[in-house]
This record gives sequence, C-alpha cells and structure tokens, in this order.
Amino acid sequence: GPYLIISGRVRYTRRQPEPKEPEEVTDGTWVAEAAFWCSWRHVGNADVVSKAQVLAVDVVGVEEVLDRDPIIASITRCYAHTFHEMLVENNDDDWPDDLRVPGTHYTDIARKLPRELQLFVGQAAVDSHPSWGFFSSKAVQELEKELATGKCLLLLNASGEAERVAVVSVLRIERGDEFLVEVGVADQTQIIPSCNIPGAKCRMHDTMDQVSMVVQKCFGHLKDKVTVERVEQAVHWQESSAYRLQTKYVREIHICSLAPDVAPGGLVDTSHSPCPGALEESRIHFSVFASRREDAKVGVYAWLTQSKFDELKESPVAQRRLVGKIPHRRVLEAAM
Repeated sequence: GPYLIISGRVRYTRRQPEPKEPEEVTDGTWVAEAAFWCSWRHVGNADVVSKAQVLAVDVVGVEEVLDRDPIIASITRCYAHTFHEMLVENNDDDWPDDLRVPGTHYTDIARKLPRELQLFVGQAAVDSHPSWGFFSSKAVQELEKELATGKCLLLLNASGEAERVAVVSVLRIERGDEFLVEVGVADQTQIIPSCNIPGAKCRMHDTMDQVSMVVQKCFGHLKDKVTVERVEQAVHWQESSAYRLQTKYVREIHICSLAPDVAPGGLVDTSHSPCPGALEESRIHFSVFASRREDAKVGVYAWLTQSKFDELKESPVAQRRLVGKIPHRRVLEAAM
C-alpha cells in the first residue's frame, strides 16, 4: 500500500527494472502513491536511516470514506483514472518507481480532469483565498474569467493555499542545427519585429492536441505535415503580480521536423542581414518565409541556429534592422 513519510530519515533504493543509487526521502513524501490508484508492485526498498514516523494508509478504508461524499468521490475517481492512464503511457526510457511516476504531478493530473471538475476545484480555490479583500472586484472577476475560459487552472496545494497554473506550448521545428523562428508579424501596414519560437497559450479544456493547436494558429497550411520527435518541459514558479498567487508557468516544447520538401511558408526574400555582437560586421545569408496566421496577420519566419537566435533575442536593435530589410508588400504577397 501507500506510505507517507511524516518525519525522520528514510532512504529509498530502486531495484527494478534498472537499479538506481539510493536517495533520501524528505518529510511529506508519498512512497508508492500509485498503490492508491492501481494494483502496484513495489520496485525498490525504503530503509529507515534514523528514527522515523511513517503513516501506512488502508486503501480500502479510504474508498469507504470517499463514498460518504459523492462530489469528492467523483473527483477522486477521475484523478485515479487519469493517474493510471499516465502510468501506462510511460515509455521505457522513463520508468516509474515507488517515489515518482512521470506526468502525475497534481497539476499534470488536474489539466486532464473533465472541465466541470476543473471549474469546481478552481472555484473552491477562489473561495478559499484569504487575500481577496485586498483586491478590486475587477481583479477577482478577471481571475474567474481566466478560470472559466480555460486560460488557467486554480488549485489548492497540500498546505491549503491557492495556486495558479498557466501553460504555453511551443513548436521548435528543427532542420539540422537550425530551427524555425518568428522574426516578425505583419499586418496591413507594417512588420513588427519579434524573436520567438512559434507557440500558443493552452486552454485547459481544449480537446485539440497542443501541436495541432499551434499549427492551426501559426501555420494553417502545415496541417498533418509536422512530425513530433520528442517533448521537453520547462517549469518555473513566480508570484502573479495581478493576483498575488503563486503561479506555475509550464512551457511545453515540442521538438518537431518537417518533410524535406515542405516549406514553412511562402518564400519572401533571400538576402544578407546584420547580426548583433561579434557578427555585426558580417553578413549572414538566410531565407525568409511568410505564413498567414489564424488571426489574419502574417508570421515572418527564418531558420536560425541557437547562437544566432540567442544574439537576436538579446538585441531589439538587430531585430528592427532585420525586419527593415524585408519588403512588407512581398511578405503579404508570399503568405501561404
């Protein structure tokens, strides 16, 4: 069954399927949480290093208690089903063990819950937040609007405090040592400089997969032509100044490729462009592509190496110079 480390020193060693070095288990850690939600066989040993207090949980007893509250029971059953789905979806390169099952952090599970349960949990977090008295009613309404439209999740953490979750998905479309970068956005009058990897904010209730969502937003003509090689995730926590809530910002990076004969957009221009820093005096040959976006504007893209992207990202002056060399009229004409 599952165990909760209350206090003391416990050391866990994974034995199967690939042995790992022992690691210290901190207070408040669940050991074999998976045993709550499925038939689980332990794959390692937890040894007490010094006097410790450990809580053993009777899963059958938990089920009996849950049945007393239909709403909590419904949320828990959905959580269990989602946890099990993530468990069986794990690939052989990232084996689950008694301490962790990849993809099953509370916020990861919450993102996959039915929409009505996300709203229920989120409203509970709104109602419990102690600082709303310091906020204008407009700020509270904006947060509730974010929740209702799926722009964020609101959750109560283990300490009973409200937390906000926001997710962005980006496509890093690679070609050799280069990847596709949005260097500008064109409307009917001008090209506005930028230096971004194509992406979109995720709505928690979208049924569309995230890659398709970004492709639809940025590259409508590339539908079914983008192949995902792997997915990486970057997470950072920061207090939201608007809501005074700790916010988990999740950036999901989909490493993708295009078929060799597929262009990311209509070819606009092939020219030389100055780059910042040490490359300022040199001229770099590059091709520019235009792709009509979902919002009717036109994205302007170029293949850049990581070093060129980093240099351009740090220099708004270089971004403006680069865009200044791209004929606005040709961008609109070439857009696919």
